[in-house]
Amino acid sequence: MEHIETINSILKQRGYRRSSLRTHLMTLLVKRNKPLSVIDIQSALAQKVVHAHITTVYRELALLQKEGFVIEVQFGENKKLYELTPTDHHHHLVCLSCNDVQDIILDNDLDAAEHLINRTTRFKVTSHSLEFFGTCATCQP
Repeated sequence: MEHIETINSILKQRGYRRSSLRTHLMTLLVKRNKPLSVIDIQSALAQKVVHAHITTVYRELALLQKEGFVIEVQFGENKKLYELTPTDHHHHLVCLSCNDVQDIILDNDLDAAEHLINRTTRFKVTSHSLEFFGTCATCQP
């Protein structure tokens, strides 16, 4: 939870007031350690007796995203999930059966591929996202 206190301190230095909801939201993202939808976040907060309107959850996520502490990950059309900005560069394994999402770190980063893309197409890659879709061990027959 030290990471959350650091984020709260930085936000205070940037002129934001401390928010109990924001702290609970970040704690949830740390504990779950995987991308979550707004509905999942709102539901988990409600189980902790932290009631927040969905608009408020979106507003807090937008603030954390704007300040660089949360990222939005898109898995297909209209499926947006949120996670704390990772300290390591990772990708995701997405189970099409149960919708579970796991982080995976690849031994090869994609820097060489990005350089090749730039060299052959003159397209400058500023970021990338890589997701693998399939069936997790639990859902396999």
